[in-house]
Amino acid sequence: SLHNRFQIPEEEVLMEEFSCALQEDARLLQGRIFVFNNFVCFSCSLLGSERALRLAFSDIDAIERQDSAYLENTIQVKVGAESYKLTSFIYREEALLCLLQRQALLRNGAASSAASP
Repeated sequence: SLHNRFQIPEEEVLMEEFSCALQEDARLLQGRIFVFNNFVCFSCSLLGSERALRLAFSDIDAIERQDSAYLENTIQVKVGAESYKLTSFIYREEALLCLLQRQALLRNGAASSAASP
């Protein structure tokens, strides 16, 4: 199951998934991102090599649209000093909106609960 693959709690609900690629060094790893309640995860299983990435929305500093001459349709996710580039989206704007809305919802919820007595 996806929960086992990404080592996330069973209570996490899969909200959306999108086909894309993760840029690592000069390689593009074709796979999918999975947007859960509190996590965004990437999985690639290609030619015997597997790559799984799990990022908690609470750890994400920025989610940004990014284009360059050689990589179009890219979303950059920043976590501390790390930067992850997700590219080759068919539906980048939908994926970006989904990620930004989820992050805003969680941040507003955290702010609301922190403000409660």
